[in-house]
Amino acid sequence: MPIATIGWDVYDEGNCEHLYCSELPSATWTHLVFTVSGTTMKVFKNGILVGTKIDGHEPNVVTRTQHTIGAFNKTNGLSTYCLDGTVAHLRFWNDRELSAEIVSNLYSVRDTSFNQN
Repeated sequence: MPIATIGWDVYDEGNCEHLYCSELPSATWTHLVFTVSGTTMKVFKNGILVGTKIDGHEPNVVTRTQHTIGAFNKTNGLSTYCLDGTVAHLRFWNDRELSAEIVSNLYSVRDTSFNQN
């Protein structure tokens, strides 16, 4: 079973902060939450904190021309790393960092009707 690494990049005027952590097994539904507050970036997998970076940065609040979920966005528009899977739900919160308790609750009440396992 192939294994991938959970990765998250935040770009800011040419600078990029990376947070890579934990393994993401294939053929398994996984609940992921990414948070950023000030310089602290966090990743939760299945309701549990699996990675923290304390010297990151928040993305600027701007109108964007490109977003990528599940792909590495290069400046020429071509992606070299792509998710070979499905994103079932996607939510964004603005001006609020989700606590570990809230993330755990989101995981416990997640929609499991689409699970193929």
